[in-house]
Formats: sequence, C-alpha cells, structure tokens
Amino acid sequence: MAATGASRSLVGGVDRLGRILIPVIGSNGEERFVCRSIKTLRRKDNRATDEEVRAAALQFVRKVSGYRLPSRANEKPFNTAVEEISAASRRLLNSLKTK
Repeated sequence: MAATGASRSLVGGVDRLGRILIPVIGSNGEERFVCRSIKTLRRKDNRATDEEVRAAALQFVRKVSGYRLPSRANEKPFNTAVEEISAASRRLLNSLKTK
C-alpha cells in the first residue's frame, strides 16, 4: 500500500521509489510516515558481517523506541534489545536455505 498525503492510516507501505514507509505518531499526536531502509543482509555472494547485523538491529531499535541515543535510565534495556535482535537476526540468516 503506497502512502498518500491525503488519506493515511496506521498501515505501512512502500512509496513510489520502493522505500519502506513506517507509520508513527509524532510528538504532537499527528500521524506521519517515516522512511527507513534497513539494508538487506541476506545475500548470495557473501555472508553479512557482524557489524552489518548489529547496525540493522540498532536502526530497528532506534525506530521502535524513538531514541537515537537513550537516556541513562533506558540505556541498558536499549542495548539489551540491540544485542537480542542482533542474535535473532544472525540465527535467522544462518538458518535460511537458498535455492
């Protein structure tokens, strides 16, 4: 579903350039879409590096939490989420079969 300026609902989609649109509620309570492309990590030519997997996990946690950098009070759960998502992503990548 492509997002249009006139009629949006909290359903994501893909814009005309193929970018993933993520629905969010802004601090003013208004609905908006943000575009964030997390790099595809499954490739035929070579394995994703640990740095790439962690970067994708960090980007995901930033988007979900709304923090670019968490406060000290939220630093531990933020970092734990990054590590857990990194580990889950690596398990997924390692278990996928190619044709």
